[in-house]
Amino acid sequence: MDPAVQPNASVAATGLGIRYIGKYAYALSGTFTANTTAFTMLEFTSGAGFIDAYFNLNGQIRFTLDIAQGGNCGFQISFNGEVVGQTVADTVGTGIGGSPMFQRLIIPPFTLVKVEGVSAEVNANETMTCSMRGRVYGAE
Repeated sequence: MDPAVQPNASVAATGLGIRYIGKYAYALSGTFTANTTAFTMLEFTSGAGFIDAYFNLNGQIRFTLDIAQGGNCGFQISFNGEVVGQTVADTVGTGIGGSPMFQRLIIPPFTLVKVEGVSAEVNANETMTCSMRGRVYGAE
């Protein structure tokens, strides 16, 4: 084992779930292909504490030499099936200033959190991502 990596170190991983490191929590979606059918990017149930969370919602881009390509896409955040946040990102052309979008929300204890994405186009060459990071309080 590499001596620089502690045996109890957490490895960054993508997926639907949440990860806790001490008093902090994070979730990393990985990439999702732009699609006109809504898709789940994150889905998890929070733990015993509440989380002061920041969601980073990244509009679709084409990660190639033709980086100016993009599209219109939307994000929806729900807690226990209730929509608590929605936003849209416009990454069309060189005006990529519409991405990323940020949402700051308090996640109550034991809450089912779901982040969905949708695009105005189906484009296998363009991907979207999202992440959540936050400070956990009251889980002691």
